[in-house]
Amino acid sequence: MDKKILLNEQLKLLYTIEKIYSILVKLEKVGHPNYQLKEYRYKIYDQSGRLNKILSDLKNNQNNSEQELEQAIKDRTIDFESIYLDLDAHYNRWIRDLENYRYESRLLILFSNRQVMIMIILLTTTQNQIQQKFLEKLFSFKDFNNQKEEQCNLIILCLIHYLQSLRIKDCNLSRDHIIDLYNKYKIEYGSSTDISLQYLCSFLKDLFNNGKELLTKNTTINENQQFLITLNSSERTQDKIKIDNDFDMDTCCILLNIFNDRLPADYQILWCSISTDDDIRLFFSRVRTFRYLTFAIMDIDKMSHRLRQLLFNEQDSLAKQSQPHGPIYYFSRELISSRKYLQPYYIKPQDRNPFQTYSKFKTLLRRNNFPLPQIQIIYGTTGIGKTHFIKTNYTDHNTSCVSINDKLNLSSLISTFLSLESKISNNQLSIYFNISIHALFQQLNRAFFSLFICGSLNDLSSGLTFSSSIEKPWKFFIEVPYTNKYSQTIKENFHQILPIFSIISSNTFQEITDTNYQLLIGEEEELVARFLKAYDNQTIDDVLTENSDDEDDNEFLHFDSLTDHNECRQYIYNCIENYASELPRNKIFELSFIKFLYRRIRFFTGSYYCYNMTIQNLGSITMEQMITEAKNLTQIDFSSNHYPRIYLVYDPEFSLHLLHNNWNEVPLTLKSLFHNRDPLKTIEYRNKNYFIECLSWLIDIPYDRFEIIMNEIKFILTENFTYKLFHIHERKLTKLPLIIEGETGVGKTFLLKFYSLLINANIIYSQSNNNIAPKILERTSSWLLTHIINNILETEPNLLNRFLRRIESKLHGSDDTNDNEEENQHINHALLLQIKQSLQKFEYNPEILRRIWKTIITITHENVDNIVKKLFDELHEFITSYLRDFPLIKASIQLLNLLNKAHLSIVEGSIEIFNEFIVHTHIKPLFYRLLLHPDITEKQIEHFMYPISQLAKQIPHIEFVVFFDEVNTCSCLGLFKEMFMDGTLHGINLPKNIFFTAAINPLINVTNDFQVHRRDYIVHELPQSLNNLKVSYGILDSNTLADYIKQKISKFTVNSIRNRQIQMPLVQYVQDILTQSILKAQQFCEIHL
Repeated sequence: MDKKILLNEQLKLLYTIEKIYSILVKLEKVGHPNYQLKEYRYKIYDQSGRLNKILSDLKNNQNNSEQELEQAIKDRTIDFESIYLDLDAHYNRWIRDLENYRYESRLLILFSNRQVMIMIILLTTTQNQIQQKFLEKLFSFKDFNNQKEEQCNLIILCLIHYLQSLRIKDCNLSRDHIIDLYNKYKIEYGSSTDISLQYLCSFLKDLFNNGKELLTKNTTINENQQFLITLNSSERTQDKIKIDNDFDMDTCCILLNIFNDRLPADYQILWCSISTDDDIRLFFSRVRTFRYLTFAIMDIDKMSHRLRQLLFNEQDSLAKQSQPHGPIYYFSRELISSRKYLQPYYIKPQDRNPFQTYSKFKTLLRRNNFPLPQIQIIYGTTGIGKTHFIKTNYTDHNTSCVSINDKLNLSSLISTFLSLESKISNNQLSIYFNISIHALFQQLNRAFFSLFICGSLNDLSSGLTFSSSIEKPWKFFIEVPYTNKYSQTIKENFHQILPIFSIISSNTFQEITDTNYQLLIGEEEELVARFLKAYDNQTIDDVLTENSDDEDDNEFLHFDSLTDHNECRQYIYNCIENYASELPRNKIFELSFIKFLYRRIRFFTGSYYCYNMTIQNLGSITMEQMITEAKNLTQIDFSSNHYPRIYLVYDPEFSLHLLHNNWNEVPLTLKSLFHNRDPLKTIEYRNKNYFIECLSWLIDIPYDRFEIIMNEIKFILTENFTYKLFHIHERKLTKLPLIIEGETGVGKTFLLKFYSLLINANIIYSQSNNNIAPKILERTSSWLLTHIINNILETEPNLLNRFLRRIESKLHGSDDTNDNEEENQHINHALLLQIKQSLQKFEYNPEILRRIWKTIITITHENVDNIVKKLFDELHEFITSYLRDFPLIKASIQLLNLLNKAHLSIVEGSIEIFNEFIVHTHIKPLFYRLLLHPDITEKQIEHFMYPISQLAKQIPHIEFVVFFDEVNTCSCLGLFKEMFMDGTLHGINLPKNIFFTAAINPLINVTNDFQVHRRDYIVHELPQSLNNLKVSYGILDSNTLADYIKQKISKFTVNSIRNRQIQMPLVQYVQDILTQSILKAQQFCEIHL
């Protein structure tokens, strides 16, 4: 019976808890100012122990205890029910107060519930914690406790934006006047919502003269009119372009032309696709109140059935009321026949004309004393250099860059505007919009219409508002994306995807072409052109001649720099035209070719070439090979087995080496540079892996270190992987991101992880005096030697003596001690010397270091207790400074908790801290992989990139490899275009030492009858700029697979029959049989499965 009572009442309690959660959510969404940015915790367990006592008493007196149990549980449920009722009362009171004050103060109707909430929070005195959290979140300030003046400045800044958004001219919106009114009507912290609304209404009435400007009769306005504007059907508009954008040129023009006398404010337009029930009701309340304003309703066709029915009910109610209301226009593509009380609106030709619309727009601006928006439009084909042009010609350190990809976060955009305005006081405010072709253009055009036509940008979900200022005009740079998929001209593409700018910025277009924005000539391009010129006029084959008269007169080969940029371009373009004409003609491929060529041409600045006195035609032979290599690397394709395999390999000093797989395929001229002898056959490379030799030469790491890393992670270096690693490193050296197209299982992830270890090997495996490599064991050994043994133990002979006697056996794995020996035994200097040398040479493993520290701290505690604290402080300082000074170190959560504990046993605590540090402290990875999927968001990608970016900034000498796997399965492709091509993340520059890589799955269409039900991969098409970075890996061919399996099996070992402790490789016969079996099984699966 008691279980039934408990279960029934528990269910009631949980139901009440759910109601409490729901009402808290409603309070937050409806904009109650006291229920924002808060966290509530309720204890639902038996805190007093009353229930436990009753349950134990049930065994003795069941009847009375059951009634008492039921009452106790009901009391707990009643307590939570009272919490819910109190919250519900707050909700109803807030809604009632809002309605009452909107009836009394008409200006309050022009703001949404959350806008009202934010203005109340802003007007509340600075002791308000919610206000501080709001400003900290909006402006990214950490602490306002010591920044009261800054807090007040930001409050006034935010308030001004809300007030400007009403677009009322007959008022004083100067900063000084707003400050005076703020001080007059500021709300005391803790005031009721009734008082708060009363002060806010008084503030608005005083500032705007109770809104009389909006209530002045206008003879051009037809009151009590409701019109239906029927737009072209979506089928007709989508025939032109497949990009989803119903807010087209016609809609834009017509919407702007219905406002005859004054420019609209945002509150005069209802965007149905993002509106809620409250938004609809509030909008019609404005229509009823401000009868001399014009109103428009957009996106009716995108509403849910329930909300559309609510809209039409409001429309019917408006038509039947006797009081006058403002004219209202309903825009629709589906409502062909007019509804009752809706008049069809005749669209005149001039209403669709963008030039006449622009003229009217300028007239309205002039009439209302608003400046024309400063907008610069940059457009052009993909890869023409639009981003680079804007960054080099228009933007400066005061310009904020906003990248708009497949999501438009209005709250973040408004926050960017406000934050930038708060930081820049006197300079020109400017912002650069880098728009992706994957942007939601309907949503984007709606936002731009609100910003540039209505003068404000409002986020309904958060209540944030930004409004353009007359005193602080902004400069906007807009980069227009382009796709050639739909056979449109650049201008047609622009008019289709961003019609609002086609109208209001018709005189500020700038098209980027090869003619007006030619290849930028920097140091790299000049060097390439300089030696291309030498190659063209054959002076590149000059050799250094010895001057027998004066050895000091021997100069190295030198070619004068080219000062004429047009001359530089001409030599580069001639090279591409003559030797690489098959490359696609866009700047991405041009820059790729130039970067690969520059990487090689630096050979001509090295001593091998500059001091050449013997090798004839060295310059022309290497230049010819370099051009071929640059062309091949620019468009390499590993999907077949026919990729180029002959490359010159350079070490950092640009000495020559040759990577090849067949000496017979090497050109005769190239053979002559190596005295017609295959380097692979020379004694120098006997018993060495030639591929390892070439790659270690290229990456500049020792051969042995390369082999150790390869064996540690069990990487199999096949010929195919060798050339892929070669290409990856060349891409990294030229700062070109890499996108690999290939099936699952071709080794993309493992290959890149192995590569990340190789490129950082010289730093990670360097000597311990390197200030980047963590070297945990080495540095801990040095610390124990210098700080503990030398500086502390050796100053206490008795303590040192006891330590040596006890540690002697432990160094050999025994726990026996020699403490019973005589006290006056002499110090074992031989053992001390052995320990010092072992610590100096880093010979001890973590287990021995743990024993040493435990012995030191224990012996000290037993004999000289006053030194224990000193040892603990030394340890604490060593580890905390270590974690601070070496960003690559990743401490465990347990270690961090131990270091921050205020009350910790010195002896046990120091032993635990040392053990946790030496065993569980790791090096942060240098390779980062994120597996993408259709549900991943931009926010998740930002969270993934943030710690990597911070670490890369801290350690600029380390190369980080970031790998996005299956990147074309997610929809955030515009964000990847920004990171890979522009080197920024939402406009913020990314560190240069991040090498971006990605993998994509090829789209495979199934051709059988079940094609509609099955698709091997659901993938998105890459932006064209990213498509140019793609390298196909295909599947592993049979030769590569056989090579891989053979090498893998050769590493298998078995226990020796004679000695089970010895590992022996498989005999050759077994290796061959196993290899053939696996290959035949693989072949069978490929054919039959």
